[in-house]
Amino acid sequence: MSWNTGLVSLPQMVFAVSTALAASCASSGPKDTLPGAAPIPLATTTSGSVGDEEAGDEAAGDEAAPTTKNEPHAALLAELEQHLASANWQAVDLAKRLGGDAWPAVEAAAQQPEFRTRQIAMACAGALGTSRALPLLIAGLGDPHRNVSIAAASQLSLSPPPGAQAELVRSLGACEEDVICALLVRGLGRLPGERSIAAVLDAAQRSDALLDVARLALSKLGDKDALRSQRALLKNRSAAIRYQALVDTRYIANATLIVAAKPLLQDTAPVVSIGTPYNEQHRRVCDQAVDTLVVLLQLEPSFAVAAETIYSDEQIREVARLAR
Repeated sequence: MSWNTGLVSLPQMVFAVSTALAASCASSGPKDTLPGAAPIPLATTTSGSVGDEEAGDEAAGDEAAPTTKNEPHAALLAELEQHLASANWQAVDLAKRLGGDAWPAVEAAAQQPEFRTRQIAMACAGALGTSRALPLLIAGLGDPHRNVSIAAASQLSLSPPPGAQAELVRSLGACEEDVICALLVRGLGRLPGERSIAAVLDAAQRSDALLDVARLALSKLGDKDALRSQRALLKNRSAAIRYQALVDTRYIANATLIVAAKPLLQDTAPVVSIGTPYNEQHRRVCDQAVDTLVVLLQLEPSFAVAAETIYSDEQIREVARLAR
């Protein structure tokens, strides 16, 4: 299969601005919106950049962290139930604090008639991240409300629970909506193996709309042709395509792409408009190169790294030194 390297690597409906949209549903992060969906909060990386959180590549274990002993346990459980019932996104952080004890409330919320409550239940399941999340998220894919099914697919794309490969392969084979299919493809990209590769290739052959995201997933799975096409995007004549390729490199996390990304620290081409119409500034390719390299190389610069930041020349030089 030949990959089209003349197009931005992931459709806007899935991965916009600084990340795949695939969306993480942690309530403390900034928000982005998928087409036709209510806002789903995005998670931030430990460096402060918004994006595809690579810490999610390894699924959490079967048991989440317990609640600290000095917290009034019953009160926290009651608060979680209240947040879920009122469709309050603070439920996600609270579920993480409660760990495995949050599951009864989350599973009950996934059955409630209010779609926003079910949507937040999907986010909570993804945040808890254990094998118990898998049946709830797979069931969420078939929810009658699109927001809920997208929320479930988003969690599966970011951090598939243990044992998710077979279910994701089956769900992708039956998937008919491109937005959800693209998120499932990204999830399979995190699960090495021939079954994932075959399922991603099949999806790309069934829908041209999935070609770009399939290239990303296959690159993450180590496919040489896909990686070659992705490297070419980092050298594309279009600054917008180079910028997006850097964003996608965070998801792929391949050593050869990291090497190819380093020269873009010198690429000052403006791409993304930020600020207000009265004080408009433009984020450059080199600014995204900073974000990508700091995350993937786990660098610790002396300054904060955050989405929509325009870095100074000295800050970019510092990252270049650290990335050698």
